[in-house]
Amino acid sequence: MEQQGNPLVIEPGPIKRGPFTYTESPWHETAFSSLHRTGPLLCAACHEHRNGHGIAVLESWSEWKRGPYPARGVSCQDCHMALVPGTTAEKAVGGQSQRLVNLHRIVGGSSRSQLNRGLELSIDSLSRTGGTASVQVTVKNVAAGHPIPGGLASKSLVLAVGVETSSAGLAHRQERVYRRELKDAQGRVLATASDLFLRAAAVGRDNRIKPEEARTERFSLPIPEGARAVVARLEYRDTSERVDAPVTSLVTEIRRNLAPR
Repeated sequence: MEQQGNPLVIEPGPIKRGPFTYTESPWHETAFSSLHRTGPLLCAACHEHRNGHGIAVLESWSEWKRGPYPARGVSCQDCHMALVPGTTAEKAVGGQSQRLVNLHRIVGGSSRSQLNRGLELSIDSLSRTGGTASVQVTVKNVAAGHPIPGGLASKSLVLAVGVETSSAGLAHRQERVYRRELKDAQGRVLATASDLFLRAAAVGRDNRIKPEEARTERFSLPIPEGARAVVARLEYRDTSERVDAPVTSLVTEIRRNLAPR
């Protein structure tokens, strides 16, 4: 059966396929699959999809293919399916495996560990004139093989910069939001997963951070009395379920102390 918007033909059956040529099982037939051994195309089965309007709602595989990593032999599995010692499902089959296998938890791009691994955040410069601070911050995609944030257009990466006050709050917060926009037929930007799959009819702005791209941003912040530091944060925002109640998580945070005046 060919899945709509998907470059693979999916044919379920009794034969279990995998990356090893010498695997045997008493429970089912086995067969070697070169696709499982070397093919990031395998990932396209779930991470490449065009909806009924012909819009690429998911194109993680295509984004990886357009980037610099295929020429280096770095696949999707190298980042999202780490190698670990294998363990068979039943002791009767053999217990502990003697080889490394890919971890099938398949850690996604919304994982804090993956985001920390893929992103680098720095405060490049900080100067203070009177009651104002001029700040330069750089965000770099150092390890992800696709633009960040990846996956659905309901995901945003937020760079927030502000001033830490004596009460430990973040005053005068300013944001830069990186995301891909999909729009409906009336030009409205969509945010929830269901709307993206069902109603996306056009592609809007896309300012995500590409593989190996460094994005430098400049901010001008008022410095209130008693301010302690300038803080830069990376946050991951997801509106897949609800636009009015996005799920936001902290990726990383750095600070630069302000000299007392």
